Order: sequence, then C-alpha cells, then structure tokens
Amino acid sequence: MPEILELLRYANELLHSFAKKRETVKQKAWEEVILALDTLTELTTVHAKAINEVTAPILSKDSDIAETAHRYQLLVSNDDFPRGYSKIRGVLEATRGIRGFQTPEIKSKVQAVLNDLTDFQNGVFTLEWDSFEVADAIKECADVVANPHSKVAQLIQAGAPLIRSYGSIFFDASTKDLPKKTKSTPDVIQLVKTWCKAWQRDIKERLYGGRHLDYSISQLKMQRFD
Repeated sequence: MPEILELLRYANELLHSFAKKRETVKQKAWEEVILALDTLTELTTVHAKAINEVTAPILSKDSDIAETAHRYQLLVSNDDFPRGYSKIRGVLEATRGIRGFQTPEIKSKVQAVLNDLTDFQNGVFTLEWDSFEVADAIKECADVVANPHSKVAQLIQAGAPLIRSYGSIFFDASTKDLPKKTKSTPDVIQLVKTWCKAWQRDIKERLYGGRHLDYSISQLKMQRFD
C-alpha cells in the first residue's frame, strides 16, 4: 500500500482514538486539553508527512507529475484532517468558559495555539487559493505533459494558474526557478516542482519554524504545571 494511503488511514485512526479517550477524561478540563494538544501534534505531523508523500513523485529523479497529481487528489478528498482540527479547536475554544483557564497567561497561550493552528491550516489547505483548485491545476499540468501532442498554448494555459497563485500563497518563496510561462513540457514539470518545493518549505516553517504551532503547543502544555 502506498505510504500516502497509510498516512490517511492513520489520520482516521487518530480521530477515533481521540473520541474514545475524550470519554475517559470528561469533567477533567486540563486532561482533555492535554489530550487535544497531543492529538494535534500527531495530526499535524501526519499531515506534514502526507504532503511530503504527495510531492515526492514530482521531486524524484523520475519527475512523476502524474503520481503527484493523483496523490494530491487523494489528500484533498480526505476529510479527517479538517474534521480533526475542528474538534481540537472546539476543545480549546471551550476553555473560555472554564474557571481554571481564565488567567491572562493561560488565555494568551490558548489563543496562541488557536492562531497558529489557523496559520497552519492556511498553509496545508492552501486557503489563499482553494485546495481543490490547486489539485485540479496540477492534474491539468499532468494531463498536458502526458499528451505528446499538447500545443504551446495548452502548456501555457495549464501552467498559468500555478504561476499566478505562487506569489500570493508563498509570498516569501524564491521565484528563481519559477518559469514565467510554461512554453514546453520541461517548463511545466519545473513549475510543479518549484510549486511543490515551496509548499513543503512553507508547511515546515508554519509547523516548526521559530515560535509557531509546535512551540505554542508546548507553551500551553507547560501551563498545567504552573
């Protein structure tokens, strides 16, 4: 079984496990928050790995754009990740009405996790441009590459959406390897490679870079012992 399918299956198992464990910590607010944070750590890690699996084929020596397009469709069709983030967000937002979470320090740490989770979701779901449209754009690129009779106009048209979206989604990313127009099959492949590399770097930064989500989760967990 391809690794991407294993990761998607595991994401589903994480949600079921989270639901069962919540039953055992009902009425214990901190225990439920810690459980939610631990699940969030696992879920975001699995999500980042799934993105690596999506991009792996195009970034391999074979430059397999068709397999990346297929895996991207599998990922965006999976609803376990957004469902999981929604459930965890619900647990954290509920602390606003719980007495033990009303100190300024704890409230700020909870809000930091919520803010960084939103930022992470913006990256993994490419919310600056709908993730389903991204998947369709990459599939269109794969289709024109697979067709030896694709005309230059078709190659340019296929690459245009990814080129347009690049700057708005990855505003800090280098454009050195980004084709201005995809006038040939190698141009299309280079475009998808550059786009996928930027996506990988963006997710890594949102999850682990500086004081981002992984940091915020750790900070909130430590409040339990203060």
